[in-house]
Amino acid sequence: MSSSDPLGAHDWHDEGYIERWVTDQAATDDERRAHMRLLAAAIAADRNAPIRVLDIGVGYGALTEELLGVFGSAQVVGIDFSEPMLTRARAALERFGDQVTLRSADLQDPTWADGLEPGFDAAVSSQAIHNVRYPDRIRAIYAEILPLLRPGGCFMNLDIFSPPGDRSYAAYAAARAGLYRPPPIHHLGHAPPMPLRDHLDWLDEAGFAEADVLMKDLRQALIVGYRPD
Repeated sequence: MSSSDPLGAHDWHDEGYIERWVTDQAATDDERRAHMRLLAAAIAADRNAPIRVLDIGVGYGALTEELLGVFGSAQVVGIDFSEPMLTRARAALERFGDQVTLRSADLQDPTWADGLEPGFDAAVSSQAIHNVRYPDRIRAIYAEILPLLRPGGCFMNLDIFSPPGDRSYAAYAAARAGLYRPPPIHHLGHAPPMPLRDHLDWLDEAGFAEADVLMKDLRQALIVGYRPD
């Protein structure tokens, strides 16, 4: 397993750190959950269909909870490389029974998708992929996601992205302060790699069709791409 965080901002394998991190997340849960519900609602599929969804970086299970609230018959595979996170996800998602499968996988490892059965209707992620840090690796992950989808399947990534320069970074910070919305504690001083436009280019290069931004809220955005039919 790779180091917890190449920048040293997080210790994803430490139980105490994870407990503090989840507590910090809960402080902004209303805002985060609203974005997750938007992601779930944007998956264009029959709400009663037994769709298959891959949750990349499942964390403590919040996005999977929102997905199953919209798609009551969905089957979700959630992956993460943090055992403390997976422990929390198992507890949070236990009520869904065999609709949820959780497994350990490290996105730093190019073999992370080995053993996953392709044909997912959707692959989704929430505030996880930026923690890979290395731009070339994130670019490769997008290409590795594409063959996991069925033709026409979607990839939706709700994440935070770097401003393109110092002036725009200052503008984002001033806007958050004006809205009385302090930045999440765990991101202070650790900007995610590469601006939003680079991520859209990477989706194009990976072979996704119609790469676009469905939502943007300051530095957080929901981007989408589709496997061609």
